[in-house]
Amino acid sequence: MTPTHQKKLRADSKFALLTEEQRGELADLMLSGQATQRDALDWLAGHGVTVSAQSLSEYYRNRVLPLRYERMIAAAATLNKLRSAEVASATHEAVAQRAFQLATEQEMDPKLLATFYTLMLQGQQSDREERKLRLAEDRARKADEAEAAAKDSTLTPEQKAERIKAIFGLN
Repeated sequence: MTPTHQKKLRADSKFALLTEEQRGELADLMLSGQATQRDALDWLAGHGVTVSAQSLSEYYRNRVLPLRYERMIAAAATLNKLRSAEVASATHEAVAQRAFQLATEQEMDPKLLATFYTLMLQGQQSDREERKLRLAEDRARKADEAEAAAKDSTLTPEQKAERIKAIFGLN
């Protein structure tokens, strides 16, 4: 998976010797959190590519980190579509936290940061709309209960008043 905003690798780049699939495997290795720089250099050597540690670091900064950010944005966008209040709230909190972390990174792409903030704001708006809907549903349910209590012919006027107060939490 090549990030959408990246330029094509230069033809004379040693990384261009790798297939797209191999570059994906290298990115996965580097993003796994389990591999060291030495592991990545050894993996490259095993695929016939010898580069310096500096070249690998530049490749990571220019090619792999943007891929990581795009994966995170895609995951956040997918989770943002979920309607479960618990998942949505936790997801929005995680996106907000990650957006803050990205904002403090020296090499952060402003477009990626803007995307994170957009997702964060959309999530907050979604949470507000969901709360409004729950409140409206609750009010409608209470109104129906109060109407049923008011029409209940088995209750005295005092009992009806008490039941309506209880429905609205006015006791």
